[in-house]
Parts: sequence; C-alpha cells; structure tokens
Amino acid sequence: MAGIPRSVVDLDSYPDVSEMRERYARVLDGPSASVVDGLVLLAGLYTTISPWVVRFDAVHPCLTIDNLIIGIAVAVLGYGLAAVPARSYRMSWAMVVLGV
Repeated sequence: MAGIPRSVVDLDSYPDVSEMRERYARVLDGPSASVVDGLVLLAGLYTTISPWVVRFDAVHPCLTIDNLIIGIAVAVLGYGLAAVPARSYRMSWAMVVLGV
C-alpha cells in the first residue's frame, strides 16, 4: 500500500458538483431532515426528565445530574438543528461526543 501513489483530486473540476450541492441542500432543508432533528429534540427532553419519570433520582443522584446535563445539551443541539439547519449543521458532530 505504501508504493501506491496518491493523487489529489479537485472536486471543483467535476461537471456535476453544482448539481450535487443543490441536491444536498434540498435534502437538508427538506421535511425528513426536520423530522429527525425534531426527534433529537424530543430525545434530549426525555433524557432530561427521565430520572423523575423512571424514578431513579433518589437511588443514583450522580446519574440524575448526568442525565440532566446531557439531556439539556442534546435538546439545545436538536433545537438548533431543527430551527436553523444551515447554520448549525456543522455542530451535529457534538451529538456523537454526547452519545459516547
């Protein structure tokens, strides 16, 4: 593998680049992307209130605080993705960090 030359390809030279960018923009602004972002918001809200719904707040107080902080963070990111997807699309990597 070390002997294989790597070539740098400039994507701007392809004829379909503008069409692909328009298609990706339509998909990100479409209703299916908004539905998923809305579900992320609801998951964050449920994670926030889950210690009191499932009733483990008295047994594991540290887990209650963790769920509260992570749930608020996920809900805020979900709201940002649903309300302003073009500006907050690059913040979606934070969901992976919060999930881990």
